[in-house]
Amino acid sequence: MSSDITPPAYNTDSSPGRKHRDLPKFLDYDFSNLEFRIGSFYAFIFSRCKDANVTVVARSNYETVKAHGLKLNSIVHGDHIVRFDRVLSSPAKAGRTFDYVVCAHKAIDEDNSAGSLACVIDPQKITVVLIQNGIGIEEPFRQAFPPMTIISCVTWTGAKQIELGVVQHLERWEGLQIGLYSGSACDESRDRQSLDIFAALLQQGGTRYEVVPDIQQLRWKKIVSNAAWNPITTLTQMKTHAWLQSSPDALPLTRKLMTEVVTIAQKAGVDLDPNTPGLILEEMINNASVGSSMFNDLVAGKPMEVEPILGKPLRKARELGVDAPILETLYTLVTAVNIRSKQAVK
Repeated sequence: MSSDITPPAYNTDSSPGRKHRDLPKFLDYDFSNLEFRIGSFYAFIFSRCKDANVTVVARSNYETVKAHGLKLNSIVHGDHIVRFDRVLSSPAKAGRTFDYVVCAHKAIDEDNSAGSLACVIDPQKITVVLIQNGIGIEEPFRQAFPPMTIISCVTWTGAKQIELGVVQHLERWEGLQIGLYSGSACDESRDRQSLDIFAALLQQGGTRYEVVPDIQQLRWKKIVSNAAWNPITTLTQMKTHAWLQSSPDALPLTRKLMTEVVTIAQKAGVDLDPNTPGLILEEMINNASVGSSMFNDLVAGKPMEVEPILGKPLRKARELGVDAPILETLYTLVTAVNIRSKQAVK
């Protein structure tokens, strides 16, 4: 998980719990394809729901999870070996559609990701749940499947695969903010029912969550943090405290960068507190120094989430006529580093 401010308090009791006569059928898509295994953690949460049948799509750990199950070590939830209803190596192996598809893979190529799920999606009844970083990640799914319900999520959960099929849940971070992604083809009543059912299943699974009326506000708030710490830690190969202490200019530059992102969000009609950069910086300074998922991906030779974290905010700035020179510089540099990294892997 990328470094961020401390998540807000969650009240799981505020959302409706209910019994369901027909068990929702879940597909947790690509839950093995994360440096920080968010998908694995939520696959565990859904497996605890007596009101859901859970199929998972695994890649790097497919053989291990299929044969032995997923092992989760958590100070919060205890140690578990999880057996899923089905373990697949690809969505194409499912041979059916699902009620909910949970996407927890990195938002590297959302156009192709949306298309690859066509085989498991009935747009008239499906709900796609996006547990991913960045802004603008929902639109490829809306364009590919206009009628379907989209639940967009901001996660504050930390989990890491320490060996194939073994995931460690980091105690400090657990929480999910969820809300509906709107659009012209939406059925408000159906979408609200899908959100209520999903919230009830999170509660049944025993995790912290919050239903929010404006999920895009929370996405932009997290981007203020991610757009700073991800590229800075990647380019400098320093953790946050080391960077902030590296020169008298480091803190002011970081604040200016965050302010650029806040300005873009506000011009886009997002109600974002202008004090957000100061609050994020204060939180970071007063807590442990961290790296970022982008830096971890670079070290591991994996593609980085450049577009949803940097590219899309920058394009929004250009569209709205907002000057964002620091964001533009970091995007240009990280794009080059990402290309070099991909070429090195080949």
